[in-house]
Amino acid sequence: MSTKLKILTMLVFLVLGAFSFLPQNRAKAFDLFSNCPTITNSDGTKSQVCACKNNSSSVACKQAQGQNTLNPISGPKGIINTAANVIALIAAVGAMIMILIGGFFYITAAGNAEQIAAARKRVINAVLGLVIISLAWAIVRLITDNVIQ
Repeated sequence: MSTKLKILTMLVFLVLGAFSFLPQNRAKAFDLFSNCPTITNSDGTKSQVCACKNNSSSVACKQAQGQNTLNPISGPKGIINTAANVIALIAAVGAMIMILIGGFFYITAAGNAEQIAAARKRVINAVLGLVIISLAWAIVRLITDNVIQ
């Protein structure tokens, strides 16, 4: 494996690992959707999209408080997040098994250059698969937690 690829892989894991130790309330401090745009209603009146954030006594906010805000499709326990979690778990377990198999083949190669190269390739591909799985899962969670709701 080239030195550049090793450094890139280590850098990706360090960055992902650093974000896993941050408390979740720190992520909420960086809110991309904090600006409350003004929209025009069908009756011609203007209101803010996030009325409850600035004025909890508004009519729109009182109506919204009586509704269930958990979306069964994209909510925290929704179908999309559950499917993403299950698919990521299955793919991660598969990648870990491939890493173990590649390590086993590397150990049992007995100096054969072809077998060593094949084992290295298997381990590298499994690690890249883990990175792709992690990024895909993070993108799905970002979209369902912030954009869809």
